[in-house]
Amino acid sequence: MRLQAEFLKAQYDAATEQLKELGNSMHARKSANAGEQAAEGLREATSKEEAKIESKTGHDLAKGADRFEERSKSSDGKSAVEKQKG
Repeated sequence: MRLQAEFLKAQYDAATEQLKELGNSMHARKSANAGEQAAEGLREATSKEEAKIESKTGHDLAKGADRFEERSKSSDGKSAVEKQKG
């Protein structure tokens, strides 16, 4: 009788651990999916905002390295490199 109780306890513990692992993996999948949905929403919002600005200004926004340089300039029109030089 005691061996049977120990066996059932071990089975119960193993099943509980498996359920925890299953729950954790499902939670991770949901989190990853939520992250993907958030990223897609951000891409769409950015695209809409960019289109609105391009429409308003009448020209395309700079892309790639040009865009980085454009965004890195401060209000006085100087880049960080120009300010460091003197």
